[in-house]
Amino acid sequence: MAKYPDIPGYKIEKVLGKGGMATVYLAIQENFGRQVALKVMHKTLMEDESWAKRFQREAKTVAKLCHQSIVPVYDVGCFEQLHYMSMEYLPGGDLKDKMRKGLTVLDSIIIMKKIARGLDHAGSKGLVHRDIKPENILFRDDGSPVISDFGISRLTDSNTNITVTGSMVGTPHYMSPEQARGVEVDPRSDLYSLGVMLYELLTGDVPFTGTSAINIGIKHISEQPKRLPERLHGFQKLLDKAMAKNPDDRFQTGEEFNAALALIECSLSDEGEATVVMSQAEIQRLSGASERRVTASVDPRSTVATRRIARVRQNNANKSAGVPLSAFLNDPKKLFLAIVGVGVIVIGAIYLTRPDLNDNTPSPVVDRDMQAVLQAKTEKLLEQARTAMAEKRYFSDDQNNAQYYITSLLTIDPHHAEGRRLLQELFSHYMTVSSQKINQKDLAAAEQILKRASAIAYFVEDQVQSARLIKNNNALNLLRQQQLVRQVNEPLNDVVSIEDEVKDRQETVTREVESGRDAEDTEGAAGDDGISLSESSRVAETLSDAETAGEAAVADKANQDAASVETLSAEEQAEIDKLLWLARKAYKRGRLSKPANDNASMYYFQVLAKDGSNQKALAGMKEVFDKYGLFINGMLAEKDYARANRFYAGLSYVLSRKAELDNPSKNVEQLFLDYEIIKKSLKLAIDNALTERDERLSALLAKADRLKRKWLDNSVNASVRAIYQEALRLSPSSREAKKGLMATSDYEFTQAIGQLEQGNQTQAHQHMAIISQTTPDYPKLDELREAIRQAEINARKSKVFTEQAAELIDFNYERPGFFGSNRESRKRLRDAYELIAKARRVHPFDPTVKLLLGRLEDKYVSIVRVLIKAGDKTEARKFGQDTYSFVWDGSELARLLNRI
Repeated sequence: MAKYPDIPGYKIEKVLGKGGMATVYLAIQENFGRQVALKVMHKTLMEDESWAKRFQREAKTVAKLCHQSIVPVYDVGCFEQLHYMSMEYLPGGDLKDKMRKGLTVLDSIIIMKKIARGLDHAGSKGLVHRDIKPENILFRDDGSPVISDFGISRLTDSNTNITVTGSMVGTPHYMSPEQARGVEVDPRSDLYSLGVMLYELLTGDVPFTGTSAINIGIKHISEQPKRLPERLHGFQKLLDKAMAKNPDDRFQTGEEFNAALALIECSLSDEGEATVVMSQAEIQRLSGASERRVTASVDPRSTVATRRIARVRQNNANKSAGVPLSAFLNDPKKLFLAIVGVGVIVIGAIYLTRPDLNDNTPSPVVDRDMQAVLQAKTEKLLEQARTAMAEKRYFSDDQNNAQYYITSLLTIDPHHAEGRRLLQELFSHYMTVSSQKINQKDLAAAEQILKRASAIAYFVEDQVQSARLIKNNNALNLLRQQQLVRQVNEPLNDVVSIEDEVKDRQETVTREVESGRDAEDTEGAAGDDGISLSESSRVAETLSDAETAGEAAVADKANQDAASVETLSAEEQAEIDKLLWLARKAYKRGRLSKPANDNASMYYFQVLAKDGSNQKALAGMKEVFDKYGLFINGMLAEKDYARANRFYAGLSYVLSRKAELDNPSKNVEQLFLDYEIIKKSLKLAIDNALTERDERLSALLAKADRLKRKWLDNSVNASVRAIYQEALRLSPSSREAKKGLMATSDYEFTQAIGQLEQGNQTQAHQHMAIISQTTPDYPKLDELREAIRQAEINARKSKVFTEQAAELIDFNYERPGFFGSNRESRKRLRDAYELIAKARRVHPFDPTVKLLLGRLEDKYVSIVRVLIKAGDKTEARKFGQDTYSFVWDGSELARLLNRI
C-alpha cells in the first residue's frame, strides 16, 4: 500500500495528480465525511521559504474568492512542515478531456460564459490567474466548469515578486503578448487566454504553434491568428477583440466577454448549436491516422466531425432573430506596440528552466538561430514598410500596410533607427490628415485616423508631434460634443444630415417599385450608415442565418408591396421607403424603442399609420417583438431579473402604442394580439423566476442569521459575507442583504482598529481591503483609511527614533583614565533612552521599542560590571542613578546595583 502523508482530519485515498509544486490527493475530510481534493506541497520545496510563501499565497488568494466558477478552498494549514489545503473535489475531468471527445459550439459558448464570469469576479478583486488553459478548467458532476490552480496567480497591486522579473509565466500556447514579454499583467491578460481557448474550442487547434516556447511567444506578440472558417465568421469580431495585442483593445472585464458570448448564443441557428468541434488529435485517433499533427491543407475535421454532429437542444422560438455584433464590439487595432528585445531569448531560457512554470507536456527546445531568424524578419519587414509608405498604403483592414510592417518591425527591435524614422513619418501623416477631417467635420474619419495614431504613439519621441495628437483629440472631442448637443436640441435634424443620400435612395426605390422589384435587394448597394458594398458584406456576417431568412421571407412578399404601392402617390411611397430604411438602420443599431426620436418601432408605426398592410413594416414589428422576447429569455437565463423586467417594460410600451393607430388593419390587429399572448407568457416566466429567486433569497438570509448567532470570528464573518454577496447577486436591491453585508464590514472595522492598537498595520490593511472590496460605500472607510495612514506615519517616525537610539547604544565602552570622565558615555545612554521613549509615544506597540530597552539595559549592566570590577563603585552608582526615571523593566541592573 502506498505511503501517503499523514495529515490530521484527512484520510487520503489515492493520488489525483502531480505538478511541479504539489501533489493533489483524493481524501476524505473526516469531520464532514466528504470527499475533497487535498493539495500537499512537495517536501523537496519546503526548505525554500519562497515556495512556502507562494503556496500559502495561492491558498489565501482563492479562499478570499467566492464564485461558482472558481474552485472553493475549504481548509488551509501546515502540519509537521507539510503545507496543505483542501478544495472541492471535481470529478468531471478537465476541458482538454471534453475537447478530445468533441463539444458542440453551443456547449463551448456556455462553458466560456461561465469561465468569463469567474474571471470577472477574480479580476474585480485584482487577481490575475496567469495560466488559463483547458487543463486548468475542471468540471463538477453536473457539468459546470470551475477555474482551478491559482498557483502562479498574483494580485495586481501586490508587491510580492516571487517570480523572476522579466520571466515568462504561463503556458506558451495560451499566454498573452504581455506575458510573453515578461512584463506586469492585469486581469485582461486572462481574457486573452480565454480568447485562445475559445479559438481552440471552435477550430480544434490553438492559434499559434512553434518549435520553441520563444517562437510561440513571438507569434503571440507579432502575428495575427488564422481567420476562422466561413461557417464560424459570426465569432470573428469577438475573437479579434478578445485576442487583441493591446490590452486596451480587448474586453476590459469578464462580464463584457460574457455579454458578447451571450449575444452570439442568442443568434445561433439550430445547425450552429449542434455542430461538433473536435481536436485534430482526436480526429486522427478516430480515423486511424498517425499520432503526428496533420499538416495537409485539407481540413481534417470534415469527414469525422460530420459523423459526430448531433442535436443537443430543442428549437427555441425566441432564437429566430440575429444579433448584429457590430453594435457591441469595436474593431480591434491590428497590432499592439510591444517592447521586445533580444532579451526575449533569456526570458525563454528562464521559462524553460523553471519546472513549476512549464506545461505538463515536454517543452520544445530553444532555437539556436533565433537571432538570425529575427534579423532576417526585421530586414524583410523594413523593405515591406518602405514599399508601403512609398505606395501610400498607410493602413488597411488586411496586413499589407505600412503601419502593420513598421509596428511588427519595432515589436522585434524597439530601437531600430529606420523603423522609428518611418513611424515618425507615418504619425506625422496621420496628424495632418486627422486635422483636415476635423476641419471638414468628418467625425467618423477623424476618429478612425486618431485611433490608428494612438496605437503607435508609444514610439513617438517628438514632443511637437505628441502635442499635435493631444490637440487633435481635444478638437475631436469638441466636435463630438457639438454634434451631441445638436442631436439633443434638434432631434428631427437627424434625418436632414443624410438628406441627399435618402433622396438618391428614394429615386432608386421608386424606379424599382415601378418595375416590380423589391427595394430590399439593393439595400447593400445604398448602404446602412454610409457603408460601402464591401463593408456591407462584412456587416452581414454578424447577422444570424435566422435574420437573413427573415429578410428573405419579406422579399417573397414584394409583389404584395407593389400592389399596395399603386394606391399611394409617389411622394407618399418615397416617404414610406425612407421610413422603412430608417427603421432597418435603427434596428441594426439596437434601437428598438429608444431614443424617443430615432428607434425602429417608431418608424414602423409611422409606416403602418400611412399603410396598415405594409408587409415590411409588419415583418419589422415582428422582429422588434421577437428581439424583446429573446432578450427577456436571455436575461432570465442569466438570472438578471432587473434587466429582464426592463426589457419586458420595453415590450409592453411598444405593444401599448397600437392605440395610437387610427383604424388599424386586420393584419396589425392580429400581430399585436399574438404578441399580447406571448407577453403574458413572458410575464408568467418572469414571475415564476422571481418567486424562485425570493425563495432562494430567504433561505440564504436565514442561513446567514444562523451563522451570526455563533461565535463571530474572521472565518465565520467571511462565510456570512459570502452569503450576503450571493444574496445580492440574486437581488441587488435586497435591503436585508445590504444591511447584513454592511454589518460584516462593521466587524472588519472593529478588527482593523484592534490591530492598529497593537501596532499591526499589515493586518489592519487586510481588514480594510475586505471592506473596500465588499462595501466601497462603507461610511467609516475614510476614517479607517486615515487611521491606518496616521499609524504608518507614526511607525515611520518610530523607526527613525529607534534607529538613532540603536546607533547610540552600539559603542565599545572603555573605562576612562585618571584624568578621564564618564560624562559622554552617560549622556549617550540617556539620549538613547529619550529616543526610545519618543518612539514609544508615537508607536506604543512597536516591537523594536521593547527590544531596544533590553539592549539598553544590557549595555548599562556591562558598563557597571566593568566599573565594579575596577573598584570604581562611585561611577557605577552614577550610571545607575541615571536610570531611576526610566520606564522599563531594569530588574537585572537593579539587582547588580543592590550589591554595591
